[in-house]
Amino acid sequence: MASFLRNIYTCDVDSLPTESLAHRYWTKFGSDHGNSVDYVKCLRERNLTLVACNNHTLQHCGKRFGERPPARLAECNKLLWSEKYRSNYAEVETRRRFERYRQCSADLRSKVSDLTESLVAFLPHEPVLCQRTRHTIITSQCYGAHEVTTFARFFGPQLNV
Repeated sequence: MASFLRNIYTCDVDSLPTESLAHRYWTKFGSDHGNSVDYVKCLRERNLTLVACNNHTLQHCGKRFGERPPARLAECNKLLWSEKYRSNYAEVETRRRFERYRQCSADLRSKVSDLTESLVAFLPHEPVLCQRTRHTIITSQCYGAHEVTTFARFFGPQLNV
């Protein structure tokens, strides 16, 4: 997670996972991202989203988080990201589905990589400063409800996430 956030805050587009560069929200909410109009336009014209890739894993993982129990979702995560776990998985058909997902994602990456220049063009060339304050109520059996404030500050290329 830390490296993903570092890649976002340092605007290292080429290091971002395909899943973040071809997510369907780019095309679904493209008008919300005014600076990335060219990128979104190219994604739409070429129909480049992860939807086709995700279809390989739907039967096992479901379409939304609440459709499968947490243990199944943890298994899906391992099948997606751990080649060792995937290659040793007992159910051959499930293993093949996830291998097809990985191949689909790799093919999509090569197509999306050609478009990332239009994303890089509008990114800031100065260090990024991002601050966020969050207030949360945490309930504990021992101590009842307490308000907790967290403050996070991220500074551009010198991130220590």
